[in-house]
Amino acid sequence: MHLAIANEKRSETRPKSISQYIENIHPILEENGIVTKLIEFEEKILEDEFDLIWAPGLGNRRVPPIVMAMPHKSICTIHGINSLFDPLTVKGFGLRKGLGHFLWRKKIQRDWSNIENNIMHVISVSDLSKTEISKKMNININNITRIYNGIESDFFDLNKNNCGDYIIHVSQYSYVKNIPRLIAAYEIFRKQHDMPLRIVSINAPEMAVPEGCTIIRDALTRSEIAELLSRAHVMFMPSIEETFCLPVLEAMAARVPVVTSLGTGAAEVAGDGAVLVDPLDVSAMAEGLTAAVVDKALRAVLVERARARAGSLTWRRSAEEHLALFRRLGSRL
Repeated sequence: MHLAIANEKRSETRPKSISQYIENIHPILEENGIVTKLIEFEEKILEDEFDLIWAPGLGNRRVPPIVMAMPHKSICTIHGINSLFDPLTVKGFGLRKGLGHFLWRKKIQRDWSNIENNIMHVISVSDLSKTEISKKMNININNITRIYNGIESDFFDLNKNNCGDYIIHVSQYSYVKNIPRLIAAYEIFRKQHDMPLRIVSINAPEMAVPEGCTIIRDALTRSEIAELLSRAHVMFMPSIEETFCLPVLEAMAARVPVVTSLGTGAAEVAGDGAVLVDPLDVSAMAEGLTAAVVDKALRAVLVERARARAGSLTWRRSAEEHLALFRRLGSRL
């Protein structure tokens, strides 16, 4: 089988989670006999003959022209659509950036409206996002397959003592990461417990933080993230929305108890291996955080359940499900 892999627009920065996804799936496809070629966003014509086109980094990004031209042969992985449909607030961007963001997402919505009835297939990363994609993007749910992301094996070797020095949060900044409420919940927690909070949030704006809280705004390498997890006591990820959330899965593998949000893809990933809280209720967030920090019996249960859950979500399993889907769809042509 020959597979063309359509890249996103270079000016639309690829989140690290999507880079991890592609870096882990692509080699295993090739190991299993799939011949691949990367197609840059600007390319509108395929010079060689390909069985399928795969656009692995879509959602809050422009659809590659080659997919627009050949939707009947295209499979798109959609990682998230919150930026396309959530209410747009100028306050979050400023007038100029807000207008630019409005026009950008209108272009993406137009891309999908032009191909929604002709796209061959869509891959979602959770059952929650599968339902949202079908409903909001008007794509037949029978043409969407959920394939979970995976975890790299070396995360299972971290934090073997199940005890760390601080609470950690890891994300690429956006309003859905809920950082103002996260900090407010930590302030309540801090009144009774003296444990620091380290927020790793790429491109987070300047904001006031309480004593004990630090924000790291620079992009960290995978090994630097692993090092931080190896000394963390709790992962605090009370996002308003998540389609999957790799940092939650990494913490689960690394024996770091997780506090995350009800009704999100992160809760779906965690299963019964996390404390689940209402991300709009600061007091409930603080209570959940306190339990995960101080309740030793609860921590032991969470770690056991989370490790079992994480062990079932490997990149090889994910890649094999991609491979099976590509072969099944390719056989129809």
